[in-house]
Amino acid sequence: MFSDNNKNKLTVVSFIGPTGAGKTKIITALSTKYETEASNYMELDEYQLDNKLITSKWFYFEYWFRKVLSAQKNDYKIILTDRCPYDTCAYVDSGRNELSSIVNSSFKELNDRNITIKKVLITANFDVLQERINKRLLTDQVRIKYHEDDVSYNKRAYEFYMDHKFLCDYVIDTSNISKLQMIDEAKKIIELCQANSEI
Repeated sequence: MFSDNNKNKLTVVSFIGPTGAGKTKIITALSTKYETEASNYMELDEYQLDNKLITSKWFYFEYWFRKVLSAQKNDYKIILTDRCPYDTCAYVDSGRNELSSIVNSSFKELNDRNITIKKVLITANFDVLQERINKRLLTDQVRIKYHEDDVSYNKRAYEFYMDHKFLCDYVIDTSNISKLQMIDEAKKIIELCQANSEI
């Protein structure tokens, strides 16, 4: 049996949450200070699969886990990611529980390998999120293919995050704070994660 006890310790701070919450803004702002993984789901959609399907998620899974394992192999101590496999559960039409179980089991396996995943939920009031989404769709209509123009779909994803908020390590509500305040909150959380990883 292989032993992973001698693997380098890695902390992965994953900013997760509904569309329009501010995840990418945080990752972009901190990319000069930290190693970041800001994969664009749409760029990985080589086969143009409906993102409501579980099948569409496996390509992202492979990409994300490969990046994380490579970071550990390259001896990084901490990396930040824009989303993580847990996010996929919010956007599938069916099989959420089954998909969530697979993700949780995979994260446990990473933990056994000295890779700790810290989930930071970035969210806002739904009306605020929808307003941001509508504004973005005016200049980026490719997102319509991913159902961002479907309010009921966005609402269902939002409710998934709210119902599972207890599974997250930290929460930042961006409804009524500035971009600078949002980034400062993220920095504090990252510093806390770093401090805890050194204990």
